[in-house]
Amino acid sequence: MTPRERETQTTSRPCEDLKGLRDGIATHCKNFEADYESINAIVTLKRTSAEFENFVTTYFKQYDLSPGRFNVLMSLFSAPNHTRSLSDLGDYLVVTRANITGLVDSLVDDGMLLRIDHPDDRRVVLAELTEKAVKFLDWFVPIHLRNIKRLVDCFTSEEKRDFVTLLDKLRGHMQQLAPEKMETKAQAS
Repeated sequence: MTPRERETQTTSRPCEDLKGLRDGIATHCKNFEADYESINAIVTLKRTSAEFENFVTTYFKQYDLSPGRFNVLMSLFSAPNHTRSLSDLGDYLVVTRANITGLVDSLVDDGMLLRIDHPDDRRVVLAELTEKAVKFLDWFVPIHLRNIKRLVDCFTSEEKRDFVTLLDKLRGHMQQLAPEKMETKAQAS
């Protein structure tokens, strides 16, 4: 399928499952004099994010993985000697210490990781991929990369770049617009 055919196919079938929700948003926006486009963009992003999480969770289940377990494996797969400290893993993946501990423990139990004491610092624990994990990732990563391509095949290359640019723009704006800079309950009263 050519990019043009893909675009026509995708744009000719709007997401009818959101029609009722969008009609409701439009009504509320009209009643409260709110910006429909802003509300619709955020609601659509949230809905797409939730559906993406469900999609990914279901996809990974067939490989006895979760998105978190896979992220740990890929982080180590790309690291020198397939090894990182648990604190570096947590920082890299932006997860809590408790979450990283649980993910690592389950991967150790499955024979995918080893826990190793740091040779120079007794306070540091390292996670290292086992040979079993490396063999699995050598097999799985090409499949996964083909599936990612298939998932976003509805976009042209230019649309993918634009999509990333827009998401980066929103992330950057959110980072600058900290919650304390938002209108507060006291100000709204």
